[in-house]
Amino acid sequence: MCSSDLVATTEVAGSQVQARIVDFELGAARSLGAVVTRQLQDTERVLVQQLANFRLDTASDDARAAFLVATYRLYPEIAIAVLLDEDGQEITTPLYQPTGQPASIPGHDLVSEARLAAFRRSLPASPGAGGVALGEAYQPEGAEAAVMPIVIGSARGDGVSLAVELSLAPVASRMSALAEGREITVLDGSGQVLLRAGEAGLVEPERAQGLLTNAAVDLRYTTRQGVEVVAALARVADQGWVVAVAEPADAVRATARQIQARTWYVGGIALLVAVVGGIYLTRSITGPVITLRDAARAVGGGDLAQRARIDGGDELAELARDFNQMTASLERNATEIAAKNIEIERFNAELQDRVEIGRAHV
Repeated sequence: MCSSDLVATTEVAGSQVQARIVDFELGAARSLGAVVTRQLQDTERVLVQQLANFRLDTASDDARAAFLVATYRLYPEIAIAVLLDEDGQEITTPLYQPTGQPASIPGHDLVSEARLAAFRRSLPASPGAGGVALGEAYQPEGAEAAVMPIVIGSARGDGVSLAVELSLAPVASRMSALAEGREITVLDGSGQVLLRAGEAGLVEPERAQGLLTNAAVDLRYTTRQGVEVVAALARVADQGWVVAVAEPADAVRATARQIQARTWYVGGIALLVAVVGGIYLTRSITGPVITLRDAARAVGGGDLAQRARIDGGDELAELARDFNQMTASLERNATEIAAKNIEIERFNAELQDRVEIGRAHV
């Protein structure tokens, strides 16, 4: 990998990281919007069924009170429960746990008189038989999360309705789990903050107004404090609310730089390994080749006893063994030829001696 390839790789890695962070924020915004919708829908469905199982218009006060207790225990998110007539008037005493007193049923919010009054003011009109009406969500003083007033009409058509104040604390808990290093906020249709988790000051409610139709969007802006932000917005179905997930752009870029640094590190190691491997490979090839070359030159110069000493099982070692067999064969042939030359010279010498002796006798 050359340096230009490495630079291109790190740039691509950085861009992909930033894109994935934005995708994560969009996914988180959509997911939280779905969580809010699902929680409300599940609660509505169960409460509608709960109300349909009882004949409350003719029930005694004790039976109605027992129904409220059973409903109250069903969901820890319910802080207040009360039965209403068809005109919206209370036909039971509201069930709640007042502040300043020990909680008889753990897990529920304690309710002040001011919160009870706010609940009564926020109740929507009766939706009729089997219907569900949602009031405007609000943030009670001292509560950890916003609450939603809900009125459910009995499917029996007896004119009795169940009204509850439902806390959005489970959604707030889910938001907190995702909010490390970022801010997650749920805004109502007027831009009021209902739920907030994480680093404050990144989500500016006015940014969310008028930006959504039915789809999630990503948004980049600079806050009034000069912080550059990457944000994602998603609508909560049927509520007109907006979930906003925001993260400092510096954090996004820092993550991208970390990935780039790791890419440089890995790329550098790979380049070093390639260089060292190349040197080793070159030496492992050129060394035996030089040995064979020198041996061939020596044989060409007449040194038939020369051998190429190359160990191993690769092609070069096999070539060296073949070369050595060839030179050994040449050496044997040369030795045989030399021996025959000596024998011929001796025969010629004897023949010359005989000729000389014959001349002497003549």
